[in-house]
Amino acid sequence: MKNWYKKSQADSGNLNENEYIARVKVNIHHLGLDNKSELILNMMVSFKYIIEIEYASWGIKDINVFFKDILQLPATLNKYDQQGEFISDSEKILLLDMSKLKIDKLEGSGVFVSDLDIELNDNFEVDYNNSSITVVR
Repeated sequence: MKNWYKKSQADSGNLNENEYIARVKVNIHHLGLDNKSELILNMMVSFKYIIEIEYASWGIKDINVFFKDILQLPATLNKYDQQGEFISDSEKILLLDMSKLKIDKLEGSGVFVSDLDIELNDNFEVDYNNSSITVVR
């Protein structure tokens, strides 16, 4: 099952002709460098993306996909003591700028988003050098 949909009547005022909405699952489990903290995030997220088709005289030359949303992802940050015993948890909001993600392209039928792979740095922030989104086209 593809994880996108085109404008419905409810969306028609919010999306342009070449905009789509993707819905993908995000799983992050990141253990801090000191092994005394971990961040856990497991949720479905929705975001807009734009498809631009470049035509040539012989047909479609290229298909490009662009992302522009900034997502706020609520996550749980757990703290542990030296012995690994749980101390406390708190909520943390991860900001994910979709336009900064690397795009991994796979050949397929149709155009849709299939995977969102997020890596975090030691400060529990998105590491854009190692985070990517997979687009099948």
